[in-house]
Formats: sequence, C-alpha cells, structure tokens
Amino acid sequence: LHEQPDYLEAHFNLALTLSQNGHAAEAIPHYRAVLRLKPGLVPGMERLAWLLATNPDASIRDGAEALRLASLAVQSGQSNDAQALDILAAADAENGKFAEATEAARKALGAARAGKHDSVAAQIQKRLELYSTGKPYREP
Repeated sequence: LHEQPDYLEAHFNLALTLSQNGHAAEAIPHYRAVLRLKPGLVPGMERLAWLLATNPDASIRDGAEALRLASLAVQSGQSNDAQALDILAAADAENGKFAEATEAARKALGAARAGKHDSVAAQIQKRLELYSTGKPYREP
C-alpha cells in the first residue's frame, strides 16, 4: 500500500467502496492506511470501528480495536453524537459489555431523535433492543 499523504482520500474512498460492497477484509488495510496517514481522523476511526464491531465474519471482527477506535471518536467531539455513540454501543456489545452498549445506544437514540433523524433513530432502536437482550449487532 502506498502511504503518501496525497493518497489519504484514495485509501478512504477505496475502503468505503470495498466495505459497502461486502469486501470488509480488503477494506481494513486501507482504513488502517488512512489512520497511519492521518491519526485521529474521526471518519476513518468510526468506519473502521463499525466494521470491526459489526461484521458478520468473526475472523474480521476485533472488539478490542473497535472499542478503542470508537472511544477515541466519541472523545474527539468532532463527530455526529448519534453516530459516534451508536458505533461505541456496537463496539461495547461486541466486547460483551451490554450494560455499556445499552447506555450508549440510549444516548445515541436521544441524539438522533433530537436531531430529527427518524430513520437513524429507528435503526438505533433496533440495535438497542438487541443489546438489552445481551446480543451484539451484526451487519446483514
């Protein structure tokens, strides 16, 4: 992988396209390249954390890394609260921390409703129901 700063956007876009088209394993190195080129880039941290927490393939998931990245994204304060908290909830659930996942999902739900993001709120509500029954969320 080329890691020159001008490749940041290319790596991010390629990772996004790969992950959205079911090629998570191929997307991960590109998300990691993005974070090497620009540590602390919130969209990169969020996308990688989501993939590592929610992928249906257990060999791709990495709960510890997902939780580390999601926590950093929330702490940065540079992202949409609902989205960052939703990702944190998914990472907590992947790590078996269902009480924390439920709390983060409730906060995410409140932020989504406050922002009038009804479709996002509906998705978060479904994940909240999973967490409250001790189940992690998996991308379809």
